[in-house]
Amino acid sequence: MNIHEWQTENNISNKDMARMLGVHVSYLTHLKNNPKRRVSPELALKVEKITKGSIKLRELLFPKDDKSIASPDKNKGDRAQIS
Repeated sequence: MNIHEWQTENNISNKDMARMLGVHVSYLTHLKNNPKRRVSPELALKVEKITKGSIKLRELLFPKDDKSIASPDKNKGDRAQIS
């Protein structure tokens, strides 16, 4: 679950959510529009507490990336080897 989904489910406006988190509405909007952006540990903890664990601190500190660490680098084999 992300912040937008939680707000929608709980009928919380951006203004109210920003107030609860102690941030400006524009910063909250920026975070919602850039879900891969990492937040501070303090803010992540606030979100987890406010959402009663619906949004985990870990999800905010370590957002999922399209590229998995375990996935092979597609371009790696295309690079020329220098001897």
